[in-house]
Amino acid sequence: MPRAVSLVSLADTVSEKSYRFSIDDNIRFFRDLALSRPASIFDNAYMALLYRLHERYETRFQLNVYYESERFTLAQMPDVYRSEWLANAGWLRLSFHARADRPADPYQSAGYAQVRGDCEAVHAELRRFAGEALMSGFTTLHFVTATREGCRALADCGYRGLIALCRTYDGAPRLSYYLDAEATQFLDQNGLARDPETGMIFVRNDLVLNALPAEEIRPRLDARLSSGRRADFLEVMIHEQYFYPDYSRCLPDFAARMETAILWLRENGYRSVFLDEIL
Repeated sequence: MPRAVSLVSLADTVSEKSYRFSIDDNIRFFRDLALSRPASIFDNAYMALLYRLHERYETRFQLNVYYESERFTLAQMPDVYRSEWLANAGWLRLSFHARADRPADPYQSAGYAQVRGDCEAVHAELRRFAGEALMSGFTTLHFVTATREGCRALADCGYRGLIALCRTYDGAPRLSYYLDAEATQFLDQNGLARDPETGMIFVRNDLVLNALPAEEIRPRLDARLSSGRRADFLEVMIHEQYFYPDYSRCLPDFAARMETAILWLRENGYRSVFLDEIL
């Protein structure tokens, strides 16, 4: 029987209202940059969107990255943009997400060696073409699952914390990583918590922008404030692939969804941060 997980709340460590915006499944824009070799990374339409939102709203973005997709790996990403990445390290972060989009749920039962190997492969390339200043101590694993050993591998690669889902499906909580139902409920109430046994910090995700109708974004965020759960820090995210017109589930309002959430956060007094700054 799996041993129970006892978390300690970190909610009181947040001294002011803040939010983080992360984007999962990033790989395609790297391939596009590698193939087209524009003068600037911000000549890429996806990166140009992030730059506009940063310039307009001072939003910082963390991009969680795959190592490979079909016919492309990060090893093919040129380092000619390294100085530009470093010049924008004040508002951009890059981190490990998974080796690839498939198989689904790749780390649900993966051991230490697999997780560390995949993570180090991504890290080596990110450091090569972008630089250490872009690296983060927090990330989201693909499908938000991992064993204790997998999480230990992430810790040994420099990660201090992980983003978790605390949704309920058919009356049962959606469990993330090695957290049990009781720990998941505790995290849902507190938003930020730490496992003293492993040292890992867990951060509740509050909104996945591609997972609900656009008109529900503001009401869902309003509901978060009135739910009684701790909401001094909010974590909002979206997935890269929904940006592209040739993706089967493309969201033509991808940019508008991001802007809707950012505007709500600003209107309600939230400041954009990286988690390394507050935890």
